[in-house]
Amino acid sequence: MPSTKPGQVEFQLDLLLQPSSSGRISSSLPAGASLIISIVNASGKPVMTFKQFDILTFGGNSVTAPIELPAGNYKVTDFLIIDESSEVLYAIPKAGSEFSKLVDRALPLSFAVRTDRVNNFPIQVVRTGESKPEKFGYVSFNIDIAAYPEFRLAVFVQEKERLNLAKASVVLINNRDTIYNKTTGANHVNDIIFKADQHDTLTLIVRKDHFSSFKREFVLSELRDELQGAPLKVILKPAITFTIFKKAKEYFYQYLEIQVEGDNGKYLIADWDDGTIDTVSLSSGLLIHTYSEPVHEDVYRHVNISGDIDYIRFFGLGLDAPFFSSFNFSNLTGLQRVGIHFQTYLKEIDLSHNLELEWLAIGYCAQLQSIDLPPSKNLKFVELTDVPLDTEAADEFVGDLYQTIVTNDIHGGYLMMVMTPEEVIPGALWPFIGPPSESSFEKYAIMVQEYGWEIDAIP
Repeated sequence: MPSTKPGQVEFQLDLLLQPSSSGRISSSLPAGASLIISIVNASGKPVMTFKQFDILTFGGNSVTAPIELPAGNYKVTDFLIIDESSEVLYAIPKAGSEFSKLVDRALPLSFAVRTDRVNNFPIQVVRTGESKPEKFGYVSFNIDIAAYPEFRLAVFVQEKERLNLAKASVVLINNRDTIYNKTTGANHVNDIIFKADQHDTLTLIVRKDHFSSFKREFVLSELRDELQGAPLKVILKPAITFTIFKKAKEYFYQYLEIQVEGDNGKYLIADWDDGTIDTVSLSSGLLIHTYSEPVHEDVYRHVNISGDIDYIRFFGLGLDAPFFSSFNFSNLTGLQRVGIHFQTYLKEIDLSHNLELEWLAIGYCAQLQSIDLPPSKNLKFVELTDVPLDTEAADEFVGDLYQTIVTNDIHGGYLMMVMTPEEVIPGALWPFIGPPSESSFEKYAIMVQEYGWEIDAIP
């Protein structure tokens, strides 16, 4: 099978001065010089316009950094060498210009790229000196330099047994300054374009909701040498992710506790985004962390819990848990029991992907508006207390539960859906959540009479 890997092209520079009494003579480049180039394909369509690339000098020879292109035929239409202040030092004259006779090949310059190799082409450039751009065939040397990628990045997410290209948040930090902060495209390799010295040490952070974060520190020049034009590949695995907001004040204290239980020998890795990373056994029953530090400005802590999350069997949020407005349970594929209480801001709970669910208890969530149940054949315990679903949402919840019971022939379960009454009278029924419509009460009757479920209205 033929290779589809792109090829690379580099230009070996022969630096020429303008004519003198001794004829054409070679010169040299100052440190920091770079190439500005424009290329069109065989159809004349621009591939790049005034893009900037490094020039590498070794042993008295100068060569451009490799330029990656798909296999094919191309033409160079602009070829300029600039110094660090963007002054044009050398250029290839264009055909028909006064200086075109000084080089063996004037622009446009044709070349071909072959796959799986570096295609090297010797090329002559002429010192501009004080000469006018017109002598080289240019209207002006005042060019708008296009930014060029310092490196390329491909972000993949692991979904079941597949790796798929995906959108993600990409941040680059240089000595505490954020120099790049963008979201990558979903279906392609991304050019990461920014300004930095090649010898700077940078920190790359890649984040995506519900997936593990990626963090790497590197020296830019060393990374580019490592990649050799290929993209940096980042793979994000399923994870539990959420954000803690820390408001600026002299002293910040927050204790967090999340209940987790799971299989023996399985572990979670909790990155609290404050320099602390904990490895926690799933048999321990708790994820615990305390934020205790002065905060001089508002800060967001991006918490990431990865590892054996598909072996979590119980997940609980209580009084000491962080507050969520939403929570994604889809990555917890082995989840069997869920307890969610005192989540003041939580508006929806989606458990539709948790097909192993057996036990569900939700209470005192003042803004909860909807609960999506899975079609689990194991679901036999459901308890909702002080969950302010309206009649429509309550009917939908009862309907989903009823359909699950009938489809899977589930007998002997327990259901309670009640609101706390204004006056609690011992032995008196509490009002149903919703309250549900008559159709839901008909489903209740079938659940009790035909499937042996207990429906309780007295906690």
